[in-house]
Amino acid sequence: MKPIDLTMTAARRPDLLYTTLSSFSTNLFSRLPVRTFFINIDPIWGSMEQAAETERIARSFFGSVLVRTPETPSYAGAVKWLWSQPETDWFLHLEDDWILSHKISLRMLQRQMQNSSTGEIKIANWTRLRRRRKTIDLGVFPVFVRTSFARAASAHMNADLDPDKQFRNGTNPNLESAVSKWRAVHFGNLFTKETAIDIGRTWRDKRGIEKRIVDGISVWTEGNS
Repeated sequence: MKPIDLTMTAARRPDLLYTTLSSFSTNLFSRLPVRTFFINIDPIWGSMEQAAETERIARSFFGSVLVRTPETPSYAGAVKWLWSQPETDWFLHLEDDWILSHKISLRMLQRQMQNSSTGEIKIANWTRLRRRRKTIDLGVFPVFVRTSFARAASAHMNADLDPDKQFRNGTNPNLESAVSKWRAVHFGNLFTKETAIDIGRTWRDKRGIEKRIVDGISVWTEGNS
């Protein structure tokens, strides 16, 4: 396969970023090269030193890296910017706290990409029961994304609202309408084992960090706050 672009939302968590990029480099990027790595590092949780270390790690893995470091954190703002950047037909979108558990079949991936109605191929696979659903929500989990779909989504995404929620339930009707011709599929088939695994939940639980949706906006709370 030809090289693809890579996008990522990240926080000041260099340890998690290194673990994530190492797993994908071993299990995927050695066979599917990255053309350009676009990463948004939000000013959340860590120190300025950890922010600098996060950027250093990002640049150490790839030859072409574009880093965005906004003054205020915004998950949807990060996705909106990231999804407007790629130039390859498909790109891989990641968060900084997922690992790739095994080598995936590029032949199978390429075959799924050939369906013109497919806008996303999700590699965050949960239970087989969930994979049996006929309709799979579009969203921002670790996913291969068709660039034309992403640009349409980015153009209509509200930077103030949770990006996943905007794809459904009338949260952002303009966005839903703009991407209505595309669908999401899971990578592989019903028997494909779990592919992308969340390692961020353990990191957050150790620090008492929880995600809440307040008026459609993602809010992170720590401890008893």
